[in-house]
Amino acid sequence: LVANADKAIIAYSGEVMEITRAGCADPFHEVLEETCGCILLFVGIVGLRLGKTGHQLVADVCPLVSHNRFRVRVAAVRTLTAIILTGSHEMILELVAHRDPNTIPIKAFYEGDTKVNFCARLATDRHAAVRVEFLTMLGEWLLKLPERRDHEQRLLPYVISLVNDEVDSISTRALEIMEALGAQYEADQKEDERVKEQRYYLPEEAQGLGWSQL
Repeated sequence: LVANADKAIIAYSGEVMEITRAGCADPFHEVLEETCGCILLFVGIVGLRLGKTGHQLVADVCPLVSHNRFRVRVAAVRTLTAIILTGSHEMILELVAHRDPNTIPIKAFYEGDTKVNFCARLATDRHAAVRVEFLTMLGEWLLKLPERRDHEQRLLPYVISLVNDEVDSISTRALEIMEALGAQYEADQKEDERVKEQRYYLPEEAQGLGWSQL
């Protein structure tokens, strides 16, 4: 229905989100995968018009990254990647279990207040396919998100951790993302004197100590 309706589905966004919310709570794994696919199509059609409305979609999909079946986890990560890029970047704070040190929830005074770090779970997922999708998600956000500067200090540690992944292809891809981030930083800051290329010259005495000229 979403695929055939195309942009006409925008008028029924509320109804679509209610249906997908119920789908995300379904106990059957194939329904969960189909729901993620439906949300992915919906987000692709609505695009940036989704805006803050996407916060609820992120909240609905987040629990699926802890599902027992890896295909559901992969579908959930792929869906989150698309939603965040449409204006829901604030939800990254929830994905990394960020807590403002200057804000204490009233609930915390009376009972335990636990937050789940979904990104940490994905970075250590037992299935390589999930870690690959998670790394792709990090790359998309860090390289394409307009607000990437606000979140890079929270997301970059997960890319660095995947550099040491036991799967060579994941480790290599993590290094490629790191290089791309470095190139992007230089491009963004090319007018800054602090990152201009400099050439250092060492005295001849330093050569005997194993130093080399840069």
